Amino acid sequence: MTQRLTAVSLACCLLALCLTALPAVAQDATPVPDAAVAAPAPICLFAFSKDMCGTRLFGGTWSTAGCVPGAPNCDNLVGDNATFRGTWVSSTGTCNGAQCDEAPDFGDTLNATVDVRTQRHTVCQARGSYDGGFQITDSLTGTVVANGSLVATLGVGTHRQVCFGQCTTAVCEKCYDAAVVTSQFDWEVGSEGTLRGNVVAGPYAGCRFTASYQGDFITDGDSRGPLPPNATWGFCGALEGVLECACGIVP
Repeated sequence: MTQRLTAVSLACCLLALCLTALPAVAQDATPVPDAAVAAPAPICLFAFSKDMCGTRLFGGTWSTAGCVPGAPNCDNLVGDNATFRGTWVSSTGTCNGAQCDEAPDFGDTLNATVDVRTQRHTVCQARGSYDGGFQITDSLTGTVVANGSLVATLGVGTHRQVCFGQCTTAVCEKCYDAAVVTSQFDWEVGSEGTLRGNVVAGPYAGCRFTASYQGDFITDGDSRGPLPPNATWGFCGALEGVLECACGIVP
């Protein structure tokens, strides 16, 4: 019995020694501060303003595509890998006495590869869309200065009379912006698009940009709408955009 008590006493002593040797648990641990949030880098904005008449849509693989039997009678003109290409020049427009185009040396040639879709089965033929990738080059050197993506609409007019008649009917578009303009079924089809990309060379290298454009295609067609551009779809319009650059890039 005495030996058993001695063994128990020894075990208790060893346990106490082990507990004493363990590191103390902090009662008031210092909270870890949140990671510092980096402030956004300051940027400079430069607006550009271009006239892009002489641009053309051509090439690609075209077909008329409908729905499966039994589905609504959809009849579409579809073009894959068509080329949308042309040069632009600086706009002569002014803003409060200053030149609208603050980046006259920002490339001069647009070269896009796009997929095109237009409807032919409704009374409002030629409404549709197109999208793809693009490059902007300097025609003097052949250098690619920017690239990005393009998305656009066809045959729709967003400059409509809205907002309680603030736009007069004399300057407003209709919701449908496509029409036959000659007896040979030449069509005029409105288009509005957006370019978004990055500058990779030239004085604005490292900048990103967003631009919008609007204008009209003149196309060959028939009573159902425009035909594939075996010749070309000619485009004339205006492009306006803004470069977002790190401070220190000076035009």
